[in-house]
Amino acid sequence: MFKNLLSSTAFWGIIGLVVAGIFFMLSNNQREPVYTIVKEPTLIFDKENASAKLKVISTDSTEIKKNIYVTTLGFWNNGNLEIKKEDVREKIEMKLLDGEEILDIIITKQTKPKIANFEIIHESDTTVFIDWDYLDPNFGLEYQVTYSGTSESDIVMDGYVLGASVSKVEPLPEKNLSLFIFMAFILYTIKEVGSFIKNFNKNHLIKNVLRSLLFIASFIYIFWFAYIYFIQGYVYPLAV
Repeated sequence: MFKNLLSSTAFWGIIGLVVAGIFFMLSNNQREPVYTIVKEPTLIFDKENASAKLKVISTDSTEIKKNIYVTTLGFWNNGNLEIKKEDVREKIEMKLLDGEEILDIIITKQTKPKIANFEIIHESDTTVFIDWDYLDPNFGLEYQVTYSGTSESDIVMDGYVLGASVSKVEPLPEKNLSLFIFMAFILYTIKEVGSFIKNFNKNHLIKNVLRSLLFIASFIYIFWFAYIYFIQGYVYPLAV
């Protein structure tokens, strides 16, 4: 009976669902402010190669004599708890390092604008901070930054909310594709487990060892992928 149970596809399907459920229940029960570089800095004005007839003037009528770059960042709450204003211990800031000046910032996307109501407030020539009304799970904004500086200039975000610091992340690929791949490996492993148990033969040691290694490798991959996807995964909510 036990052998029949182990060779049952339905049994291993249930096991797979239970494992996925456990990972889901353990996943990310916290506030988690994160950001990513959506578009790497691009040089849009090269002071060395620009025509003498072309000048860039700032809003205070000062000529800008530095290279000008543009980049796009995304910031969101990757946790499953709301980040309230009273949870903010250190302001969520964006800083231009080794740069001249932030020339312009515009919000290009945000989650539910009438609810989140994100705002970017200038603190200095090289620092701004982000404010909002509501920062629910997966709420965020995408914003474009134009600045003067060099190729060595860098843009970072920092800050601290209750239980978490702002961190830079690399989002996962499209969620649906990732889940499809994950489920495909689960089904493949279920098939291999059933085949392994059904065809186990003490007289075919090498064959059984190879099947065992394949079975173990598949399960390691499934648990690794489930951990990355359900616990450590970062899916960019403003990708569409």
